[in-house]
Amino acid sequence: MVLGGCAVAEGEGEGEGEGEGEGESGPAFDDTFAIFSGGRCDGCHNADSFQGNLDLSTRDEAYAELVGVVASGPFCGQAPHTRVVAGDADASLLYQKVTFVMDCGLGMPEHEGPGPPGGGAEPLTDDELTILRDWINGGAADH
Repeated sequence: MVLGGCAVAEGEGEGEGEGEGEGESGPAFDDTFAIFSGGRCDGCHNADSFQGNLDLSTRDEAYAELVGVVASGPFCGQAPHTRVVAGDADASLLYQKVTFVMDCGLGMPEHEGPGPPGGGAEPLTDDELTILRDWINGGAADH
């Protein structure tokens, strides 16, 4: 069979090795964005409150403000740190903040402050951290 001018053996490249939410090259951003939405992150990082100069209120806005973008918030903007370094979760400020291993600002989500009774949103689960890490290490593609 020929795909895009390249010969491919039958069955090869037809979904092999692709997990749920994976496609072109690595995990889909939609899976990652689902972690941020629903009030967990976008409750503070939105167009109205704009905490950390970051708007995660829509999928497209979140992607545009994360991948390859240097942080401009009051705590980490002076460093500078890139929010998402495609291919390197450990170098990505976003991943550092949600794993509470950062050298500026606060870990996210905050456990105090706005949010549900008791303050703040719940930290990401191990499964959510894996989705985020795999998306970043997989190239942080917008698919």
